[in-house]
Amino acid sequence: MANSPIDPAETLATPEGRPGRVFVQDLLDGLARLAVLALVAAAVLQRLRGLHWAADLTTHMQAHLLLAAVAVTLYYLWARRWAWLTLALALVLLGALTVRPWQFWMGPAEPPLAAAAEAAPTDGVRPLRILVWNAFVHNPDPQSLVRFVARRDADVVAILEWTPALGRELDGLRQSHPHHREVPFGGAFGIAMYSRIPGAIEAVTIPGPVPALRFRPQDPRLPVDLWAVHTLPPTGREYQAIRDEQLRWLGTHLREGTQRMPILGGDLNITPWADQYQRLLGEADLVDSQAGFGYHATWPNRLGRFGIPIDHVAVDRHIEVTARSVHFASPGSDHAAVWIELAVSGRSGIGF
Repeated sequence: MANSPIDPAETLATPEGRPGRVFVQDLLDGLARLAVLALVAAAVLQRLRGLHWAADLTTHMQAHLLLAAVAVTLYYLWARRWAWLTLALALVLLGALTVRPWQFWMGPAEPPLAAAAEAAPTDGVRPLRILVWNAFVHNPDPQSLVRFVARRDADVVAILEWTPALGRELDGLRQSHPHHREVPFGGAFGIAMYSRIPGAIEAVTIPGPVPALRFRPQDPRLPVDLWAVHTLPPTGREYQAIRDEQLRWLGTHLREGTQRMPILGGDLNITPWADQYQRLLGEADLVDSQAGFGYHATWPNRLGRFGIPIDHVAVDRHIEVTARSVHFASPGSDHAAVWIELAVSGRSGIGF
């Protein structure tokens, strides 16, 4: 009887060829199932975020959990585990609806300058470059911050966790940006702003209480209020409640008593898909500047681009964001600097 060709799959199916393959397959199946169970638990906790501050922290992990769900989905597709694949796909859909990753690469639905032209006559467009950076209160290398700020072409520089010790290193910044305000404060909530554009910088106390800064340029082509804010980190029930109160306060006060267009920048200690941040954008009628520029993680430094975006610049919808980037420029800071270029449309009838 003639010998038939040997099928490699049949060779692997023999008792001698199977043990290693079966062990690897079982191991991968077990790890994938553990991952799915962990993702389900995280999804349940995220839905219970209103009940406990720790459950709310899972909101800020949603981008990473979405990537994990995609990886598990690809594994089950390869392994042809259809029931588990269905569950994994449901987790991907749930995560995608929470994070809305497409918004990071898609711009606003309505072009800002077109909206501005419809809203009011324009008096010209003036570029405005802003740098916002949480320098870290215990930064052991302030000179790295000084060098980076000197290299960036920013009209206004806002520094969070500013300290008098850091301020002593910033003589050059005070000379190039002579309009400034420095507010020391206990803990990590000192704050400073430096501008080469003439205008008034006012210290404003927000709930906490902690200081924030508001800059009103004199240039009639810049009818804006630029706010620099550092909210409390949600590390505990009390701090979470204060942070949420701060965000609500900003939502109702950014436009209070003025027709100027608000720009809000700072370390808000919240991710862009969180309910509280989305509510702030809606109440203050702002647009997240990150839209259309990709996923810009800003914390922590050690994770770099794989971290989470908690440092923000949100702008009035009549302002166009023409450029945006983040920079982990100081090894002594746990945050990235956010640099942004805006095209501000001057509008008639704005009160100064």
